[in-house]
Amino acid sequence: AHPPDPAECYADTATDTLSAFAPVGSTIVLVSDPTQADRDSYGRLLRYVDHDRNDVALELLVAGAARLYDSDPSIERNQAYERAVELLATTAAAFGATADLGGPLVIARSRPGS
Repeated sequence: AHPPDPAECYADTATDTLSAFAPVGSTIVLVSDPTQADRDSYGRLLRYVDHDRNDVALELLVAGAARLYDSDPSIERNQAYERAVELLATTAAAFGATADLGGPLVIARSRPGS
């Protein structure tokens, strides 16, 4: 969201999920992509965010808390991101659900003996 605009749908869930993968106060590493420019057309620094050697964007995709936008296929981590989205959709389908990419995915499992 861009204040004073209201937060978008799932914004709070995505924020909570992000905090689980990279808690406030923890150390993150910003990693550049050698296949891309250093900054975007708005002057923003383009970096991957890693926490404890894990790609935070990948973790958010796997959790269903982020959406993969169409982008340049030459992006260094693009294939990993596409595989994560495919895995999420396949897993959801296996349980008779749909992957709401950009929102939480909840899969209920039956308890042993249920």
